[in-house]
Amino acid sequence: MSQLYDGPIIDSHHHLWHLGEGQYPWLERTHSDVTAIGTYDRIRKDYLIGDYAADVAGQNVIGSVHVEALPKDPVSEVHWVSSLAKRHHIAERLIAAGDVASPEFPDLIRELVKFSPVVGVRSILSWHPTPALRFVTDPNRAFSPRWVDGIGCLAEKGLILELMMYPYQAPQVFAAALTLPQLTIVINHCASPIDRDAEGIRRWRMGLELMSRAPNIHVKVSNPGVYVPRWKDTDIVEIIRACINAMGHERVMFGTDLPVSTLHTSTLDIFRLARAGAANEPLSAQEKFFYQNAKRIYRMR
Repeated sequence: MSQLYDGPIIDSHHHLWHLGEGQYPWLERTHSDVTAIGTYDRIRKDYLIGDYAADVAGQNVIGSVHVEALPKDPVSEVHWVSSLAKRHHIAERLIAAGDVASPEFPDLIRELVKFSPVVGVRSILSWHPTPALRFVTDPNRAFSPRWVDGIGCLAEKGLILELMMYPYQAPQVFAAALTLPQLTIVINHCASPIDRDAEGIRRWRMGLELMSRAPNIHVKVSNPGVYVPRWKDTDIVEIIRACINAMGHERVMFGTDLPVSTLHTSTLDIFRLARAGAANEPLSAQEKFFYQNAKRIYRMR
């Protein structure tokens, strides 16, 4: 019989931002460049530690990982988040922004690691055949020599590579994981099941299965309902279960993607659906999903 998890939670994926200084120009636009996300009206405001704490109140969140929010200046963002008065270990660990393929990336890493909460960098590979769904223009970005050199720099420093990707990039990510088996790779947002037709779902499931063969790849179950129109609750639960089944109990973890997730989903539904998606697993596995795996991967207290 299934049992809903009620233990401690580490949120492995959320954002904070302070508007008004031009750090986040994407938030100032009326619509996202990626049409599947929609408008930003609901989140076009400051989102600070107090706002996050209020959103997750009552959910037993005892720690969290702050993920970069596409800032113009990655070092300034890390400096700002690091300077905030922390409550309940909110933003205890940071995933910074950085152009992995830039020749200046090693210099950026040297600056970022001066901040002790920084444990990794996020790179975006999300190319789609439909131009309006693309986050990047190069479909083979992860095969470029500079990108490979950049993730090698992360591996040398013992830093995590976080990735936004679509199922189309699964072979590239798998190849990168095999090339650098010492590099911890964390895929965001359930590997983004962006295409909802039968072929698209098959492509997504095959991508998960391929990436599961590399033991250094992990998947965040963060914001399965990010794209519009919003998935049905039953579909979101199935996406969560598919991630757990593909990656196993040791390589999946829960994340809210607050406040971006509130564009299409209530905060209460984020936690409710995550608990429902994991409910078929033993409680020991649910604890890994909600708490232990993130604590281990992000080296949290």
